[in-house]
Amino acid sequence: SLHDALPICFPVTIDYTEGNENSAFGNNASYSNNTGSNNTATGYRTLFANTTGERNCANGNYALTCNNGNGNVANGYRAIYKNATGNGNGGYGEEANPTTTTGWNNIGIGFHSLGQINGSGNRVLGNEIGFDNIGIGLSAGDRSGNNINGCLFLGAFANVTFNNEYRDWE
Repeated sequence: SLHDALPICFPVTIDYTEGNENSAFGNNASYSNNTGSNNTATGYRTLFANTTGERNCANGNYALTCNNGNGNVANGYRAIYKNATGNGNGGYGEEANPTTTTGWNNIGIGFHSLGQINGSGNRVLGNEIGFDNIGIGLSAGDRSGNNINGCLFLGAFANVTFNNEYRDWE
């Protein structure tokens, strides 16, 4: 509706007390900001819970909704949605990096990239993956688990799995 399209009619940065150089556009954008500075929130409930986080940029409904970290960039619906204290993360695409809460220096590009992980130092172009890994391709690394480190997953469904099963390759 027209009412929903006019974000300046809605409450933004309601609890704002000491932070400075913030921009908020959208219903409940930057709603809880207290001392956070240099943040940009565009869209419904972007940076909603942020009270102290600084230098964040959230664009898209629910982007960085739970954030209190610093230097995060979220672009897309629910991008980096659950981040609590993670710093330096980037999420580009719908639900990119959706479950990271404390991880840092992750970059997810694409729908649900970095899906079910909470690690650090990951670069994903595609879908879910573990720690200090690079995944390029549809679901590359998404079945590897959170105990895989330093791997490159290249190609659709490229994965590594471990078990205690002995195989005789006769």
